[in-house]
Amino acid sequence: MNDNQSRLELLPNEILIETFEYLEVRDLFRAFNNINSRFNELLQSLNELFLILSIRDRDETLDDVNTLPQIHTLIVKYKTDVILNHYSTIRRLILIGLPYARPYKLESVVLPHLEYLSVILKGSSSVFSISRLHEPIFSNSFPCLKFCSLPRISTIQKTERWTKLLSLRILKVGHIGLFTYIGILTACPNLNIFYFLEEKILQTSTVLTQYINHENLKRLVIKEKYIGPVTHVGILNEYLLCVPNLEYLSIHVTTYHMRNLQYLLEFDWLASIISVHLSLLCQFHFHLPVFRTKRNNKRFDENTFNQLEERFKTMHNKQYQSKLFIDRKNFQHLQCYEYESTDSSSDDE
Repeated sequence: MNDNQSRLELLPNEILIETFEYLEVRDLFRAFNNINSRFNELLQSLNELFLILSIRDRDETLDDVNTLPQIHTLIVKYKTDVILNHYSTIRRLILIGLPYARPYKLESVVLPHLEYLSVILKGSSSVFSISRLHEPIFSNSFPCLKFCSLPRISTIQKTERWTKLLSLRILKVGHIGLFTYIGILTACPNLNIFYFLEEKILQTSTVLTQYINHENLKRLVIKEKYIGPVTHVGILNEYLLCVPNLEYLSIHVTTYHMRNLQYLLEFDWLASIISVHLSLLCQFHFHLPVFRTKRNNKRFDENTFNQLEERFKTMHNKQYQSKLFIDRKNFQHLQCYEYESTDSSSDDE
């Protein structure tokens, strides 16, 4: 041990600091605290440490509360009973799994320095616990929040507690309807990137008496979008009406409407709506999942995909970079059709 310690002491401070930041805070202090004055000074200089609390740590507290201000990232795994207000200086919070009732008492949590929040669900969680997630976010409990990712299965509805969240730049949420969409844009005027799933209840086009003109949103990703022969594109017109400066649009449609092949061959692939609302659009991605089943096996052959390709190409006519992704479920590979001279592309979840 003495030999290993002497070798470590030969390393410059810069390498030791970079190495220490890969270690969980408790392991780090247990291993290196009080070795000598140099190591103590190095430990006290660190300000981007991380702490992982899991179900094993339910009744465990930090050995040294003086290290709390040095914790930059807190990761809480599964149903750990942790009082988040004890970690008021953290900047990143990752919650993996949620308790079934009053998850971490989020309605009373105030984290004034939090910049990054991610909630990941593994296994089952109660509807109650998920529905409470958005309340502290949009009631300014995290005034410095820049990135927020909520579970896909979460459903958000605007409430009277919502206030302005000026710091938020990137937001990923679950199912929302049109008025919650407008509520989010109103509450987050500086939002740049927005991912959401369309509400499962079928929404038809409506005339908005009031709508927001959100000038800062540049990237919009809509998943589980229903597009069919009866309701056509639903309320997509209203979505795009609110974001005139959009530069990137990605639509992920559902699959249950795929039986009506004729409609797809006559579909304008949203070209008309885009031309009306999005004069600054640079990239458009359309994700089309197709399942091979006994019922539609004969309908979707290579000629069919070629016709869809040509229709998509004709409709968008190289006005911007456009990509049609045909996700062939139970087929051999993912087919992507791109129509633009440029090689640039964007990652899309």
